[in-house]
Amino acid sequence: MAEIIPNVTPAPALENHSKYSWDIVSFVVEECIFSVPRHHFIAGSEVFAKKYGLLDPVADDVRVATSVLQLDPTPPKYCTFSNDKKLIHLDGVTKPEFEIFLKLLFPVFTGSTTLTLSQAEWVTILKLSSLWHFIKYRKLAIATLRKQIQTALEFVEYAREFGVSDWLVLGYKELVARSETLNERIGTKLGHLAQLNGKYNTPSSSSKIPPPPTTEDLIRARFRGELEEIIQREKTYRSKKEIAEDEKSRLEEEGVQQKQMRIQIEEAQAKLLKDEEDLKARQEQLQKERVEVEKKLLKLEASNLVPAHGNTAMTSSPPGFKKGVP
Repeated sequence: MAEIIPNVTPAPALENHSKYSWDIVSFVVEECIFSVPRHHFIAGSEVFAKKYGLLDPVADDVRVATSVLQLDPTPPKYCTFSNDKKLIHLDGVTKPEFEIFLKLLFPVFTGSTTLTLSQAEWVTILKLSSLWHFIKYRKLAIATLRKQIQTALEFVEYAREFGVSDWLVLGYKELVARSETLNERIGTKLGHLAQLNGKYNTPSSSSKIPPPPTTEDLIRARFRGELEEIIQREKTYRSKKEIAEDEKSRLEEEGVQQKQMRIQIEEAQAKLLKDEEDLKARQEQLQKERVEVEKKLLKLEASNLVPAHGNTAMTSSPPGFKKGVP
């Protein structure tokens, strides 16, 4: 008798959610393991993701397997393997600092959906987002700290440390206005600026005199080198979109300059052509005038060589002359 096989419906195939299915990555900071979703670090900073090998989870699985089997004796310097887990070691950050950074990436809400961080915590976020090139978090920290920082010296200090050119100018302007206690290096330059500021703030007696430079103009001129160095650092924190926009603006500016140059060249060529035509016309006029002068000279010579009708002065003999007498 044939065996009856029950009709079993196969289980439906399962698939990962496109948005809420995250791989876990493990970081080691000061001998402490942090296991968090990989996605936030990949989306937040391509620089960080490339540096610490987060872009290829399949390769990570292979490395873990080969490490367990002792087939990969030379793993990257930043990582180790423990059992079935890849551990990424982060340098240049303390455990408390990384905890603060994770507060922003993975906020834990207890009764409120508002994330509240202190100024010191935002400074830490600015430090790590600058170190690891988390562009959006860096901008957020700069915008938030702009409202929290209380002193001009803090603006100057943080501007130099984290590369924020606007803060440097803002801090120097406040130092000039408030005449705060300055260190020797800053005070020497700002002392001159304060004097100039007082001098140039005097109303001008003549409307024809151009407006005096502002305090910000003077600061930008006096600290040009320092500002330029910070601005160059700021450029390294641009997003791909900002880089593309800057490149577009650069190309547009080059296009405008090239167009202006073409116009100038065409105007110069047109002027040269006109000058050549004027010169040619002048030469033709001079040639005509020369021909006319030569005609007049020929007529004049002809009139001097041929005697006028009835004039016998050239053919009569002198008085007392006898023909045939020596």
